[in-house]
Amino acid sequence: NTVCGVAGASCNIMTMRSSNVDGVDQLQLRVRVPPVSGPGDVAISVEYVRVQIGIWAPKSVRSTMSFFRPLPVVQSVRWCHVCKSANARTCIVMGSCGGGKAPLENLLPFTGGGTMVITVENPPTNLRFNEISGETSSDMLLQLGGSSFGVFVRVAQGNGQAVGGQVTASERVVLEFAIPELSGDFDASGNQLKVSITPVGALSLSSASMGFSCFDDQISIKCLEGCHGSAKGGQPLLLALTNFQLTSDISLFDQVVATFGDFEAVGLEFGQNSDNAQCGGAAVTCISLTQPECVDCVFERGALIVDLSVAMKVDLTVGSMASFTYWAAPAIVSAAMNTVGTAVNVRFDQNTDKATMTASNSHCDQILRQDSLPQLAASVEDASCVWESPNSLNIYLGTGAVIAPGHMIAIKPNALKSSNLLSAACDAEVTVQGPAFPVAPLVLIEGTSAIDPCAALELRAIVDSPRPLQFRWSCRNDDTLSNALSRITSPVLLLAQGTKEMTELDKTYDIIVTATDFLGATSDQVVFPILKMSSAAPKLTFIPSTLSVFRDETVMVKVVAEFSECPIEKGSLVFEWSLASYSKGTNTVFTGNVSVFAATGSQLWVPGGVLDAEATYTLAVKAYMDNDPSKSSAGMFSMQVKKRDLVASIRGGAEISASTTRDLVLDASDSVDPDFASDFGQADDLHFAWTCTITEDGQVFSPCRTKAGVQLDLAAHATLTLDANHLSAMYPTAANPYLFEVKVSKGSMMSQYFTMPVTLTEAAIPAVSIGSSCGERLADGGIKVNAQDQLVMHGACSVINSGAKGMKLTWNFSPDLKTESPTESPWSVIPDASFSDNTTQREALIVAAGSGAFAAGSTYIVSLQCEDLDADEKAVAQFSLAVNAPPRGDDCTS
Repeated sequence: NTVCGVAGASCNIMTMRSSNVDGVDQLQLRVRVPPVSGPGDVAISVEYVRVQIGIWAPKSVRSTMSFFRPLPVVQSVRWCHVCKSANARTCIVMGSCGGGKAPLENLLPFTGGGTMVITVENPPTNLRFNEISGETSSDMLLQLGGSSFGVFVRVAQGNGQAVGGQVTASERVVLEFAIPELSGDFDASGNQLKVSITPVGALSLSSASMGFSCFDDQISIKCLEGCHGSAKGGQPLLLALTNFQLTSDISLFDQVVATFGDFEAVGLEFGQNSDNAQCGGAAVTCISLTQPECVDCVFERGALIVDLSVAMKVDLTVGSMASFTYWAAPAIVSAAMNTVGTAVNVRFDQNTDKATMTASNSHCDQILRQDSLPQLAASVEDASCVWESPNSLNIYLGTGAVIAPGHMIAIKPNALKSSNLLSAACDAEVTVQGPAFPVAPLVLIEGTSAIDPCAALELRAIVDSPRPLQFRWSCRNDDTLSNALSRITSPVLLLAQGTKEMTELDKTYDIIVTATDFLGATSDQVVFPILKMSSAAPKLTFIPSTLSVFRDETVMVKVVAEFSECPIEKGSLVFEWSLASYSKGTNTVFTGNVSVFAATGSQLWVPGGVLDAEATYTLAVKAYMDNDPSKSSAGMFSMQVKKRDLVASIRGGAEISASTTRDLVLDASDSVDPDFASDFGQADDLHFAWTCTITEDGQVFSPCRTKAGVQLDLAAHATLTLDANHLSAMYPTAANPYLFEVKVSKGSMMSQYFTMPVTLTEAAIPAVSIGSSCGERLADGGIKVNAQDQLVMHGACSVINSGAKGMKLTWNFSPDLKTESPTESPWSVIPDASFSDNTTQREALIVAAGSGAFAAGSTYIVSLQCEDLDADEKAVAQFSLAVNAPPRGDDCTS
């Protein structure tokens, strides 16, 4: 199933599979789109080449793809009165300006000054800047109302490629401009701020604009109560106004106008009688008002932040703004069946309150409307609704489910709100979609590969499917047999003794079967050759009929023989196994120990670690009568050995909390080539490369630097250590963590990556880590386990100095685990008594097998909190745990 023709060649095809859509055979490719040098049409060609058979010839198809260069866009405008540090590479560091103040968004005081930080998306591709200093030879111009405004300082950040100290081809850049002091009558409210970039040699400039506002920094408003509300409106607010010239002798409505974005507030009244302590200042006037409804608003993740503005009616330039957040009712983004049709995933546009459901309550009638329930299972109790996350609901279908793409599901009225409970209730309904990439059924045929003139023929098509399938049988090299098979739509093909439909002896019949599931996905054609012999012989059947394994798995194959129905003398059967052929790419010679295939008896056992990954083995079995070796049969068994991708991992949990008072150790030694995990020394073949990035605005990621602006130099080892001196030279984190990424590579295999967020503080917090070797490791570093399996978690905590009070470790699961008694813990904790260091404590958490503590299909966050009781500091490590949802389907029949 190679998707690239030449071993080691660059190939943009990611996956390939065949399907049948509306009766037409199709080949679907997922393709990685490479970058191009410039806009325009690019020719695309796909050529299908294989070993030529008969009149078959290579096939090719061609088309074009249009590339375009998107226009520059100003994503954000931020302002700092003073930068974080004169030596820092950027003005804004860890989300804050000088003095720890937050930058202002789209605001500039009338007095000017400071630094304006502008994020531009889609700058010219030939924009180049110095990675160390931010200097560029491109012309940078900032204009306001057509006039030059501000002086370019540097390119603070860019997400392009660094070559020879120069960064190019950035998709986003952050530009810094020094703003001059402005006169007292300056007013740029409502004007467009325009950024123009002209790289060296460019024939024209690239520009983008964004509106911003100026304000009087002596006047301010502050929202005290009701600062978030439902999009439906009607919520009361209390605001504190500072230095507004108001009088209680005139109606407040006649003095000020209050707006929430484009919507004017109502019910304005003086609020001096409020109990809020912040309403007592001499320069402070508190007012109350009613939030208007947000009509035809566009929300992002359920929220919309608008400017809450209060201005004097006699002069609208006198006023100030704060922020108000509207919350819409959760909306359904998508409802799609999974790839095999056993579940429906419903995704919402925001985190929800999960309809107050817990992991122990998975009844679908808690979240879905009554008319949606019957289609989930023949018995509603057999279906379950499990929250994968606060914005993702999995509906696991039960026996007798009839829901299919095109059906509707609806949320129960008054059941679901936003996670902060500020929104109105969700009343959405949605049409269920099929999977984006349905998995075609995988068909295996179980039966004999040779029959004699007296035998019956029975073949079984084995398919894993939650619902009945439609089968289509045929024979590609015999029309008489094909016509007989065309009437069979069940998974069992049965021809009576003598197989009169197979009219020729000593002929191999190529029988074909396909299966189509309820999603309309059709399997690849499976060809099963059957030889009808002219002489009596035993009939051989392999169990399993074919096999696909990984290199480290044990292989067990069994052959079952039936005596001929022909009137011949019967005796004992002798079986002889051998390796008939081997293929791995262009190699056809197996260099391993061939003797493992030279066996006698009805079973063949091959230990793990013997076979080659990405290889196909064909085994031959000869069975003959011990009293008459001329009465013999031969069979062929095909076995494919698959190959896994590399696995990259960093120990410690979902995030590491680091301190400038101790070394930071990032350990990626759990990274592995899983096909050689048990081989001694296999880690020596892995290569590691580390990078560290951080973002100030969630859009542009820049290399991690010291306070002096020097980029971190990270060693290329499995374990990366930054000592306390290095960490002390870095800024502590704020809103965004440092992101340490390890790249794991091996030979020609595709490299794999793992990213560990690291927060940094100057406090002497404990170092705490968490992990587990149970279950299946996931890409995010967590694991997936079965609901009834034993879970063992390992945790460790260390402090800098041991004291009389010591340390305290506390475990927690979110959501809570199920337990029969609220007074009993569903887990037990075992301290590691063998570790004697009094600055470190280790222990294991165990959830016993069969405890019923886990809800199938749920996702849990396991937390370990460590408290240094002497230093009064604490830290928490977290670990993601997914619980497998068992397969469900219709009852088996025979």
